[in-house]
Amino acid sequence: MASRNAVSATTTGEDPPIHSIRVRIVLGVQRVDATLSLIKGDVAMKRRTHIYYTPEQKAIIWDRYKQGDSLHDIARMFDFFYSSIMPTFHQTGGYRPPVRKRHRLALSLD
Repeated sequence: MASRNAVSATTTGEDPPIHSIRVRIVLGVQRVDATLSLIKGDVAMKRRTHIYYTPEQKAIIWDRYKQGDSLHDIARMFDFFYSSIMPTFHQTGGYRPPVRKRHRLALSLD
């Protein structure tokens, strides 16, 4: 009888009675084995290492950046993606850092 009320209410344009509305929510859940298993011969992703640029390479990066080259072009020179040289610019806010020099009174091994 409840289903007949719901049908008749929809055909007449009225809201169906609350007691006749049935909502069934089905969530599709699939179990996944997310355990890394090297015993089976699965291949794990290789961890990316940090790239340390030499002062000469950093100078080239900053010179090319000042000339207006894109990050993609600069990174292509070093055979890397542009995301590998972005930290060089983000650390100083896009400004070339000043050349480091020690204070004249600093201790030295000489």
